[in-house]
Amino acid sequence: MNKVTSMKKMFLLGSERSGTNLLRVLLGNHSQVSAPPPIHLCDVLINRRELYYPYDKATIQKLVPRIQDYVNHTFSDWKLTLDPAAFHDTYTPSSFLDILDGVYTEKARADGKTAYFSKDNHLHHYALGLKLNFPECHLVYIYRDPRDQVASWLKNPFHLHTAYQAAMKWKEDQAICLALKEFYNVNLVQVKYEDLIADTPGVMTRVLTELGLAVEEQCFQTSGKNTEAKKHVLWKNLDKKVISDNHGKYREVLTAEQVNLVETLCKQEMGPLGYTLDTQANFDFGHPYVWKVRELAKIWMSRRKHNQEKGFEVIIDKNRYVNEVFGRP
Repeated sequence: MNKVTSMKKMFLLGSERSGTNLLRVLLGNHSQVSAPPPIHLCDVLINRRELYYPYDKATIQKLVPRIQDYVNHTFSDWKLTLDPAAFHDTYTPSSFLDILDGVYTEKARADGKTAYFSKDNHLHHYALGLKLNFPECHLVYIYRDPRDQVASWLKNPFHLHTAYQAAMKWKEDQAICLALKEFYNVNLVQVKYEDLIADTPGVMTRVLTELGLAVEEQCFQTSGKNTEAKKHVLWKNLDKKVISDNHGKYREVLTAEQVNLVETLCKQEMGPLGYTLDTQANFDFGHPYVWKVRELAKIWMSRRKHNQEKGFEVIIDKNRYVNEVFGRP
């Protein structure tokens, strides 16, 4: 059990490019919610578990200063000060999730808030652990039309370079989140991206109510003063008003063949999430070996075509910095 129970805990599940940062910013406008830029600490720690386990006092006193350096990197810029000895005595962590909770709790307290919202990547992988460690926590699941998400990645191919890569990532993420709800009976606060942008006040009113938070109108709109938008191109819209018609744009980006590919891969998850097919979803992948070679060639050509530094400098430096601070996994 978590040692500090006064802080309301909220964790976001879902795929990147699904409106995750939009929802984080909207919730962060609440007077009682700390929703800072993500730090992806679960991935950092679980990939280096052999370096920082067990979580005894000596390990925590070695680890906490490194976490402080990491969360204060330009990417997240938390401006947070952590006392290693006090951190151990306050949270007595027995898992990396206790460490995650302690770091976010300290940030929320520094912000003068009574709740925190974590948008760290891949939290759906840790969802059962989160509910086991913090039964009272809230899990928020946001999802988006896979065709629009694939189109978004192809316009900014930093992590994912092909329609196949992006569609498979969407499929895998949604399968895990749907299993949490349908197989494990985990309660999720569900947010459909298309509904969020079409009726932001209505959806945010429901979300805040389900989270047990007072409904505040400042959560209905983004702010032109948001400085995160200048960090990198993937956050460029965070200081703009919510774009209510930002859906169905895949028809302008994807070819008919790519739409068929995405629907063939994702149709099993699209149905339960309320997305209808444009095609017969019968894409022919041909011989697996030939397909794999073609995919690798597409990825190689995409990396050559797109300058990986342009617009992504802070992300690249953050990825370098995590290895410098914590060591290579």
